[in-house]
Amino acid sequence: MDFKTYILNLDNSFISQVTTTDGKIDFTIGLLCTLLAFFISQFLIKRYLQSKFNLKDQSSTNFMYYLLQRSTFPLTAIFLYILNYLRFIITTDKVSIIYPALIWLACWMLIIRIITGLVIFVIPKGAIRYALSNILSLFLWLAYILWWTDLIKPIINVLSASKIKIGPIHFTALSMIHAIISALIIISISLWLNRLVEKKINQTKRIDSTFKHVILRISKAIIFLVVILSVMPVLGVDLTTLSVFSGALGVGIGIGLKNFFGNVFSGVIILMDRSVKIGDRLVIGEHTGYVTKITSRHIVLQSLDNSEILVPNERFVFDTIVNQSYTDTTLLIKLKISVAYGSDLELALKLLVDSAIGHPALDPARQPLAAIDNFGAYAIELHLLIWIKDPRVSMIQPKTDIYLNIVKLFNEHNIEIPVPQQDLRIKEINSAKL
Repeated sequence: MDFKTYILNLDNSFISQVTTTDGKIDFTIGLLCTLLAFFISQFLIKRYLQSKFNLKDQSSTNFMYYLLQRSTFPLTAIFLYILNYLRFIITTDKVSIIYPALIWLACWMLIIRIITGLVIFVIPKGAIRYALSNILSLFLWLAYILWWTDLIKPIINVLSASKIKIGPIHFTALSMIHAIISALIIISISLWLNRLVEKKINQTKRIDSTFKHVILRISKAIIFLVVILSVMPVLGVDLTTLSVFSGALGVGIGIGLKNFFGNVFSGVIILMDRSVKIGDRLVIGEHTGYVTKITSRHIVLQSLDNSEILVPNERFVFDTIVNQSYTDTTLLIKLKISVAYGSDLELALKLLVDSAIGHPALDPARQPLAAIDNFGAYAIELHLLIWIKDPRVSMIQPKTDIYLNIVKLFNEHNIEIPVPQQDLRIKEINSAKL
């Protein structure tokens, strides 16, 4: 005799025992135990458990604290129900159905809270995880009611009798429900493993960001492959029957997605050889920008005007790309300025260097350098070379500051900055010759 049959046969009716005087007393004591369990669990949660967990933290210790918090109320209720049931057995010679029913109900609540807690903890952040948790909780309570009232048997018989055929695959509605539930469990576990692996890798300081991308991409691919291979047999799909189909499909996909897979493998090569990293400053044709994201198909460049450029990975393997921060993040900038003929060139060069020295955006380890560039048609062309420490943070403002310093110093020392001029000479024309 199972536990449920034992309970139902104790007095053949739960209602008949509750309506008696002793039954009313025991039922009232059971309600008081439930209220007491609620207040005790709230105290324990606020006093010991509430500050121990965070849903964003995917560690195993935090996960256990979270499940313990959700299980505190049913566990406390079970403990109080058992104590009162033992008191009832010791002090009376009667048999009660109330306490075993309450104990079984609290046990089922414990199971539901653990399962829904797993769903909330595993599913990524968003409203869907709470909606899915509520739907799952409602489904489990409905299953419990159907099982307790013995209505589950005819429903199972109907689902088992319904046959479904899709090609060579045969299954019943019951096996389909079982497969869907199993697939959801496998997918949930894979999501949790994926988030756990990602968190562990991101916390590792001995691995640079580029290699972390490689490990994360490989781990995600492995987890995805394991999920597919695990879910398909559960759904009733024989993997051996797909061998011929997968071969023909693979040829078609390979031809149609040649460029796609070329970009994918090029992305893996880029991540493995570390030629391009997040934050690098690249010059690709007419485009200049910083690498903000490396995906399986393309690399995202953010330009100075905040526009984003998607460059296919194949270009980084087969074309010449200028990486201005491959070994050094500092950037050399050339500032051009002209002075009039007759100016003191040595003083002008010294003033150019003085205008840049001490600027906070420049690399103090590399001194500015001024030089003569060319003798132009109306002026002597000079240039100033400066090294920007972090061009992504500041590049335009340092140039403006240094140009303002140059103008100020040149004015103080009477060095002229010429403007283009053109002289027109008009000769006198002898009107007699016309």
